[in-house]
Amino acid sequence: MTKSELRQRVLARRDALSPEQIRERSARIQERLLALPCVRSATCIMLYASYASEVRTEGLIRWALAEHKQVVLPKVRREPKGLLLYKVTAPDEQLEPGPRNIPEPMPERCRPASIEEINFVVAPGVAFDQRGVRLGQGGGYYDRFLARLRRRSDHPPVAGAAFQLQMVESVPTEPHDAEVDMIVTEEGILRVGGPADGLDSG
Repeated sequence: MTKSELRQRVLARRDALSPEQIRERSARIQERLLALPCVRSATCIMLYASYASEVRTEGLIRWALAEHKQVVLPKVRREPKGLLLYKVTAPDEQLEPGPRNIPEPMPERCRPASIEEINFVVAPGVAFDQRGVRLGQGGGYYDRFLARLRRRSDHPPVAGAAFQLQMVESVPTEPHDAEVDMIVTEEGILRVGGPADGLDSG
């Protein structure tokens, strides 16, 4: 199965979830994330602004801001391809629709963030496998960002946030594909190279 075929198949499954299912499962994923010591001790967390049928992140953003943590959200840069990072303190006032109507920081209302400041990342994805391989939307933006992050000698943990139905047996890989350190679903936490903690094989 090609990446495109796998992407279409998993997105169809995810898009079939009802709004209530998305909210309920996202809440369980948030609980698992907030139980992680590396999340609670982080001072600067990079999240994503959720859209469509993605795992919801509004609660995570609110929690992090209430805990006086710095919240970093990405903005897509078309040329050269990459993610621009901004610190968000008031999401309702500082986000606007970007490509595909994905909420993005408004540069004129946010302070830029440095990749060196981040000490935990929650990344979106269409599908993940047991190796931690991530399938994104196809633009390569997160692959480029995660490659930059890995070049840090003290690179922070990266968690993929996904519903259990997004776990697949194997994601086709290319040399530029980036992996995550753990995948958090409503059913458990898969630490790559470690115990599955209740996640099945997909």
